[in-house]
Amino acid sequence: LLTEALKVRKEKLGTNHSDYAETLDWLGYAFLMTNNFDEASEALSEAHRILTENSYKKKAQYGESLKHMSHYYAYVGKPVLADVYGKKTINYYATEYGEKHPEDAYVLGTIAYIANTKGEYKKGIQSLEEALLIFGNYYGKTHPDYVGILCNLGMAYQGLKDYDKAIPL
Repeated sequence: LLTEALKVRKEKLGTNHSDYAETLDWLGYAFLMTNNFDEASEALSEAHRILTENSYKKKAQYGESLKHMSHYYAYVGKPVLADVYGKKTINYYATEYGEKHPEDAYVLGTIAYIANTKGEYKKGIQSLEEALLIFGNYYGKTHPDYVGILCNLGMAYQGLKDYDKAIPL
C-alpha cells in the first residue's frame, strides 16, 4: 500500500512535494520495522533531504522525519546519531507545539532505550521520568503509554539492580 501510494504521489505531485516525502518516510519506517535496514536508510534519508531542502520544516512531516531518523540510528546501533536526531525532534516539537508535548515523551522513550542498551541506566531513567510526567499530565496515569513508560522505568531500575525502586513501580 505504501509503495502504491508513493508511486501515485510521485506521478501527481512530483518528488519534491511534502506529501511524497511523507509517504517515503513512512515506507522507510516500515522497512526499518521489518529489519530492511538498507532500504530504510535510503528512504528515510531521501525523505528527510526533501523536507529539509524544500523548506518544509514547518510541516508535521518534518517532525516525523526527525523522529524516524532517530529510531533508525537507534536500531542500527548508532546511538550518537540517534541522540542527535532525538534532540532535534524534541526541539522541533517544542517550537511547533510547545514544551512537554506527548511527542516529546515518545522521543524521550527512544533516548532512554538507547541509553539503557548501552548500560547508561541513570540517563535512561532521567529520560523515562520526564516522559512519565509528560504522559501523566497529558493523558493521565491509566493511559497505555503512561503504563508502558512505567514498565520501562521498572526495567531500567532492574538494570541498576535497584529492586526496591523497580518492584513498587
